[in-house]
Amino acid sequence: MANQSLIVIEESGMNFGLYPIDNIFHIEKSNAYAKVSGRGVKMAEFLLLRCEGDCVPEIWIVEAKSSTGAWSELPKEFRDQAFLDFIRSIRDKFANSLTLGISMRVGRHGQPGVEQLPASFQKLNLVDAGKARVRFVLAIQSCGRRDREHIREALTRELRPLCAMWSLPPYPAPIAVVDVAGARELGLVI
Repeated sequence: MANQSLIVIEESGMNFGLYPIDNIFHIEKSNAYAKVSGRGVKMAEFLLLRCEGDCVPEIWIVEAKSSTGAWSELPKEFRDQAFLDFIRSIRDKFANSLTLGISMRVGRHGQPGVEQLPASFQKLNLVDAGKARVRFVLAIQSCGRRDREHIREALTRELRPLCAMWSLPPYPAPIAVVDVAGARELGLVI
C-alpha cells in the first residue's frame, strides 16, 4: 500500500475512508450505473475490496443513510408499510450493487465496464471471486441500538434469497447495520 493514493467518500454526513484508491469502487458514481439508473435501478454507495496478501477476498457493499427516515414517527397504521419499504429499498440497493459490480467484472458491460473498475477489482481472479466473502453494511449516522437490531433482522430476512443464490453463509449473516461508532470500529469511517 506504500505510495498508493487514498480516498475519502463523503456520504450522509459521514466520511468513509481512508481507502486505497485501487480497493474502492464508487459504484453509485459509475458510468455503468448511469446507464441503468433511469430504469428504476438503485445502488449502494460503494464496493470495498478488503484483502491483504493471500487471504480470501472480501467484497463489502456499503450503503449510507443519515437517518432511518420518518417511518418510526408515523402513526402505527402506516409505520409497518413504511418500514418494509425502507428495508426493501436497502435490499434492492445491495442486490443491484453486487450484480452490477460482478457483471462489470465478467465483462457484461464491455471492456469500458471492466476498465471503470479499480485495479484490484480488475485483477480479481474470477475463481477467487467465487470464493470471496460478501458483506452488506448499512451505516446510519443517527440510529439507536434497538432500531439497528430491528433493521438488521429485517434485512437478514429480505436478503435470505440473495444470500442463497450467491451461496453466502446465512449464519452469521453477512449483514451489519451500524451507527457512526460501529462504522469506525469496522474501519469504515474516519
